[in-house]
Formats: sequence, C-alpha cells, structure tokens
Amino acid sequence: DERIPQSGIYIPLITGDRIYGVMTMQHYDANVFGEEDVSLIATIAGQAATALENAYLYRTVQSYAGTLEQRVRDRTAELERAKNWVESILSSTSDVIVLADRQGVLIQANSAFEQQFQYESDELINRSLENIMARSSGPALIDAIKTAIETGQTVDLDSICVRQDGSLFEAELSITSLTSDSGDEPNVVCVIHDVTRHKQIEMSLRASLEKEKELNELKTR
Repeated sequence: DERIPQSGIYIPLITGDRIYGVMTMQHYDANVFGEEDVSLIATIAGQAATALENAYLYRTVQSYAGTLEQRVRDRTAELERAKNWVESILSSTSDVIVLADRQGVLIQANSAFEQQFQYESDELINRSLENIMARSSGPALIDAIKTAIETGQTVDLDSICVRQDGSLFEAELSITSLTSDSGDEPNVVCVIHDVTRHKQIEMSLRASLEKEKELNELKTR
C-alpha cells in the first residue's frame, strides 16, 4: 500500500519527568480525528506510560536484586575462604587455642584441645575453663581474663592444667581480648602452650650446673 497517511495523533508516553516513548494513530483520510479521539488516545497513552514505568521499575529492581545476590555470593565465598584459612591455621598448630567469654566459659576450641586435654571438643562447650585447670590456677585464670578485657592488652600466665584422666602439666597461657564491632560483650582468645618438656630440660640443666659447681668447689678444695 503506497498511500500516505493524511491524519495523525501523536501522544508522548510520560510519567513524571520521564518520557518512555510516543503513541501514534494515523489515518489515510484528512481531518478524521476529533477531540474525542485525542482524549481517548491520551487516556490510553497515560495507561500505557504507567505500564511501561512499572515494567521499567520491575526490570531495574530485578537487575539490582541480581547484582546484590551476586555480591552476597561473592562475599559469602570470600568469608568461607577466610574461615577455611583460619581453621587450617588453627588445626596445624600444636598449641591449644580456645575462645571463651568474659566469665571464662568455653565457646570454641581447635583440634589440639582434644589431643592435649583428652576431651571431645563439645564436651566442655558452655562450661568454665576452670574445669581444665588445677584448683590453684583456676581463680588466677579468671582474673587474667578480666584484666585482658579491661585493659585490652595481652596477659601472660603460668598455670597448671589438668587432663580428663587427672594428669597434670605445666602450661603458659596467653590471653587476648577479642572485641566486636557489633557492640556485643568482648570475648577472649586463650593460647595454651604445654611447657612440661621445657621445664624438664630446665631442671636437668640446673641439676647439671649444680653438679658442675660442686665439682669445681671440690677441685678447688
């Protein structure tokens, strides 16, 4: 059909200050459209503009939601990698590392805890660390935890620890306050290092020095 339209109505699709397009109606005859036609097309154009705006907003929200979901997935993967990295470090050390609250209640422990104290890791969860300390060392541990939290500094402590079978060993404890950005009460990280072997070597060296001293005195006499 090679005829050229002689009449036309052009209505912009507008919502607020955004133009989504133009709606047009054309006719091959001249002077076909009247005021009623213009009013009708304007009403339809207004409804179409609203529908287009809703579609645009929905698409925008979907796109934004997709972006947020990807960010969440990326952040989750990053946290998982960091968690695995920290756990691998904690698992590879021979020192016992425990997380406790300000009252000295055990929250979490690494695998070395089970090997050293002969407890399953969940046996002492939510119980006081005094359960793995000799009676003479328990109160000092609680005081050291309070001091570490109040001062924000690492507190070192010599203690006597007790295993599940009742055997004792000497240990050096290093207690550090662990604050939270969320405003929760601070916890502490406690590193327990078995120094029994070191103490034995130290005692052996002292005995050797005393013996050497006695020999030197005997030689002098």
